[in-house]
Amino acid sequence: MRNLQIIIALLLTFTTLSVSDPGSGDPFGRELWVREASPQRATSGKGEPFEGDVSPTTTDTQATTATGKADESNAKTTAKADKTNSGDKSSATGDTKKNKESASDKKTTTRKVRVPATAVVGAVNMKTPAAQDGFSIFKIGETVTFGWNYTDLVVSPTNVNVEAYCTDGANYFTITGNASGDTTKAIWDTGKYQATASIKLPIATYTLFIYDASKSRTDVASPGYLGVYQNLRFGLYEPKKAIPLSQFECPTCSPDGANALLNKYALRMSLLMAFLSTISFAWFMAGAL
Repeated sequence: MRNLQIIIALLLTFTTLSVSDPGSGDPFGRELWVREASPQRATSGKGEPFEGDVSPTTTDTQATTATGKADESNAKTTAKADKTNSGDKSSATGDTKKNKESASDKKTTTRKVRVPATAVVGAVNMKTPAAQDGFSIFKIGETVTFGWNYTDLVVSPTNVNVEAYCTDGANYFTITGNASGDTTKAIWDTGKYQATASIKLPIATYTLFIYDASKSRTDVASPGYLGVYQNLRFGLYEPKKAIPLSQFECPTCSPDGANALLNKYALRMSLLMAFLSTISFAWFMAGAL
């Protein structure tokens, strides 16, 4: 029993000494030592060492917070700008698509017209002036009206030209150009034309032309299409100013010549009457005897 007490006392003594001096009895005590930092290679305790200066620095919390808020505000502004630009691009893209769709909707389809084999060339039937009116003469300075309709047309012209051709000067005077294909009336103000035109309307005979504006006057039309009309002829005149009778002079007339001619006819008439009277009297006397 006494030996057991001695052993316990020794263990307690050894334990006390070990706690007070870690390097004297515990071979593993060195694990509790504070590791000295290397001035060249600082470490965090595990892994690879840090390179460079690891000395602590003082950071201004308010400045850091302000900088963070500014960066956050800039980021939000940039995000809004990007979103706006994206919206504008989307709107522009949408407008472009709408324009393309609108343009595609406006595309017209060409409809082919089938001309029958029995079709003839389309013609113009003149109404004003009518064919039974004869040769018409119009005064320069007045308004001339032409009216017509179409016959035997299968394909109507898009536009027509109406012109007056002067046979004397070989000039074409436009009455109306590129008129709608369904036009059946043309009004020609010759007074307005005469006042502004560089080539004046001469006193002459004219031929009216009506033809498809997409073709020339000399083209031969196909069956069903409008042919060139040139059947109406008319005249234009320009009256001279009135002259008082007292100022009128006849270049081929003279009072003396007129009296001499009158006297000559009177003498001939007198001689003829005398001859007839003599023959009649002689025939009467011969019958009476």
